Amino acid sequence: MEFEQEYTDEETLNIENEFMRLKGKHYMDHAGTTLYAESQIRAIQDLLAQNLFCNPHSSPMTGNLLQQVRHRLLRFFNTDASNYSLVFTSGATASLKLVAESFQFRPPDATESDETGAFVYLRDNHTSVLGMRAIVATGRIDPLEPEDFLRHLKVSARGNGRTRPSLLVFPAQNNFNAAKYPLDLIEEVQQNGLTGYDDERFYVCLDAASYVSTNFLDLSRYQPDFVCMSFYKIFGYPTGLGALLIRKGSENVLEKKYYGGGTIKIMLSGQNLHLKHDDLVTRFEDGTQPFLSIISLLEGINTIQRLIPAANGYRSMERISKHVFNLAKYCYRRLATLQHANGKKAILFYTDTRYETRDRQGGIVTFNVLKDDGSHLGFSEFAKVAAQHQIYVRTGCFCNAGSCQRHLGLTDDDILMFYEMGKVCGDDTDMIEGQPTGTVRVSFGYMNKKEDVDRLVEIISDCFVSKTASNVAKVSPMRNEIQNEGIALKAIYIYPIRSCGGYRVTSAWPLTHCGLKYDREFTIVDSNGNPLMRTKHAEMSTIHPKIDPSLNFLILTHPFMQDLILKIKKLPKESDDADSIDLGDVAAEWVSKALRMPRLRLMRSSTTDERKPIHKLLMINWDAMKLLSDGEGFENGSTMSWLVDHFRGSLIVEGNAQEDLQAWQEVQIGKKHFKVMANCTRCPMIHVDQSGESIPADSLKAIANVFTKKIPLGVHLSPVNEGFPEGILECGTALEPVRHNNLSKAQLIKDSVSMRYNFLVK
Repeated sequence: MEFEQEYTDEETLNIENEFMRLKGKHYMDHAGTTLYAESQIRAIQDLLAQNLFCNPHSSPMTGNLLQQVRHRLLRFFNTDASNYSLVFTSGATASLKLVAESFQFRPPDATESDETGAFVYLRDNHTSVLGMRAIVATGRIDPLEPEDFLRHLKVSARGNGRTRPSLLVFPAQNNFNAAKYPLDLIEEVQQNGLTGYDDERFYVCLDAASYVSTNFLDLSRYQPDFVCMSFYKIFGYPTGLGALLIRKGSENVLEKKYYGGGTIKIMLSGQNLHLKHDDLVTRFEDGTQPFLSIISLLEGINTIQRLIPAANGYRSMERISKHVFNLAKYCYRRLATLQHANGKKAILFYTDTRYETRDRQGGIVTFNVLKDDGSHLGFSEFAKVAAQHQIYVRTGCFCNAGSCQRHLGLTDDDILMFYEMGKVCGDDTDMIEGQPTGTVRVSFGYMNKKEDVDRLVEIISDCFVSKTASNVAKVSPMRNEIQNEGIALKAIYIYPIRSCGGYRVTSAWPLTHCGLKYDREFTIVDSNGNPLMRTKHAEMSTIHPKIDPSLNFLILTHPFMQDLILKIKKLPKESDDADSIDLGDVAAEWVSKALRMPRLRLMRSSTTDERKPIHKLLMINWDAMKLLSDGEGFENGSTMSWLVDHFRGSLIVEGNAQEDLQAWQEVQIGKKHFKVMANCTRCPMIHVDQSGESIPADSLKAIANVFTKKIPLGVHLSPVNEGFPEGILECGTALEPVRHNNLSKAQLIKDSVSMRYNFLVK
């Protein structure tokens, strides 16, 4: 499959030399932010080091330089100060907010009783546009579907009787999948309005943040009333700087209320009297602008025009647009060829085009990976594997709820249900009831190469595309009819120190009111008293505590240190008002040396039942784990123990591999009853190797395949009443489950999420 090269060999080499830090890395999140060139930063450093730039309110020289930057930026978009005013802001979001709070939805001669104009927005807009709804001065707020919006190209011209100022906001390019909207619509809407709004005079606000990052916005041809953008998406540096471009004549519908330093002609401190500046830019830029960042933009423009010079009638940004489109088209076509051994496709695209022309498509490919049974791979799982291979992409919904909802086929009720089940924007919950909650986005910049796409496709093919027919056992849909075939308690795991290694018991162990005795009773904290967690300190898994119940010893072991033996009964006693107690300097010195971190302390939680939290017990099906060994690389018992440790299981049972533990309502182990709290939610912990080493991608793939096949690996157990039944749990004891009869799958999942997020889902 051929890739159409836009750059010359010399240009390609020059760009590679600017991004040596990308050697061995494949950065494909340019819709999030593009990258700055090395020479760009050096030039900025020289500019700042060799000049004295004062506050522009104090220095005419600095003020004049800022005006030069405005002039260069307007030229960059093929316009000038006679057509547009450029107001610096902190970014596209701040620009949109400024329009929302300033736009007047009534004509100047209207009264408070007169109806306001309308705020109309495209549902495919970024969250920052949706946020405008909260502050616009009108109650007429209407979403517009993309297909309805595009039909307005054919609307005929109307009369001039339209008087109510109204605002339409839409993106030049959808940040979800880089679908481009026809910019001809701008003039169409300005002249003819929208169907169903006969008395509205529409102004157009263009969210250009995604578009201008890799496309040329020609403001001499397309002239929206307001244009919002962020400069880091174009130049990579500086961040926290954007602009609002206001078309001449359109400023009349903007009334800015707040005023800061430098924006007024006169004010009285003792009376509420002030007059704002007549000059639009001066009036809208409150206080001292980030003048050093603004000056840095000059080198951003210079760098792009130097590395990708105009050629063959195309400007620099037009050539970048061609380059990223060629990459996206190449990526789209290569990914489309991936299929599993059974012939099923491995990639599901979320696109509004077929990548045929860059007039309608930009440099983004959005997709999800499919398993060989047609189910989805969660985007979080994909991101973790990609990061291990130095591939940088974005996952989720990218602050574009409308596009995400539309492409995933989710209703408003689905979104509300997901929220009730614990899903919130920006988290890593990627699947609910087999339904993906987000996607994978690959976005290209001017410094990307064909090799980046090739590496992405290679990793997906190696890690997620099956080469042989899957031999993981299929689970019957009538799981709750499977009968108990001798399921028994095989082993008990104790984790005396939180986030450290486990201690395996194969005989018997005491069960207290709060859980297994000594389980998670000790914690390592830093100098500020914050508990250390293995998700951030993987080396904690190299500490393996052991408990000698007959001698009441806590033994701390580490592969490179002498064991530390602590007599539990002789440990410091807790005070009446303390929730935890410090175990002293000897223990502190040992854990600090083991983890190579200074000033650590080893603490013991309160042993008083009313203070000690009740820990849920994770019960794992050993025989379900064995299915991993069928062709997935788990060949021996040590690897099986390694896998159990990754799930931090407390009770290990063995019996029928396909027994659906999630269908259990209660379980009796010997004479002790437990409540089943639905499925295991500790999946993120499998990414932390209990030996302190890295996890091979093949192991992650194997685990992911098991989840995809719906093998029931484990469930959490909680007390039936206020606490666990005290006594002894003996390995070898048979389990007697009480199964759900008519409880829906949705309710089972809600119970699981309630437990995970610690709130009730109704």
